[in-house]
Amino acid sequence: IKRCIAAASAHVKEKRYDVVVGFSWGGGIGCWLLSEKIWNGPTMLLAPTVQVMAKFAWIPLPVFSGSPTQVHIFHANGDPFCPEYQLTHLRSSGSSIHVCDDSHVFQSRESEREIVSTFRQILAEVQ
Repeated sequence: IKRCIAAASAHVKEKRYDVVVGFSWGGGIGCWLLSEKIWNGPTMLLAPTVQVMAKFAWIPLPVFSGSPTQVHIFHANGDPFCPEYQLTHLRSSGSSIHVCDDSHVFQSRESEREIVSTFRQILAEVQ
C-alpha cells in the first residue's frame, strides 16, 4: 500500500490532473491520497476496497474530509470486496456516496449512467 501511495503521489505531484479516478484497489489508494493530503481535488472512487486493504496491511483506515461536490464514492450493494460496514466510515468523510444495486465491477446500465453523469459533472465544474 505504501509503495502504491508513493507511486501515485509522484504522478499527482508531477502532472496537473483535473480529476483522480480510482477503482477497487486504486479506490483504496485514492482514499489514502486524500487522507495524507497528497491530493485534494475532484475525486471518483469506484468500489474502493479500503476496509479489506487496511485489515490485511494491519494499518488504520484512512480518515479524510471530502466535499460532496469534490469527492464521489460509488459502492455496490453486496460487493464481497467492499463490505457494507465500510460505508459508515466512508460516509463520515462528508463525501457524496452513490449506492448502486450492482456488482463490484459496476456492469449495469444504471450504474454506468450514474458514473458517467457524475464524471461529466465533475469535468464541467473543473473547466
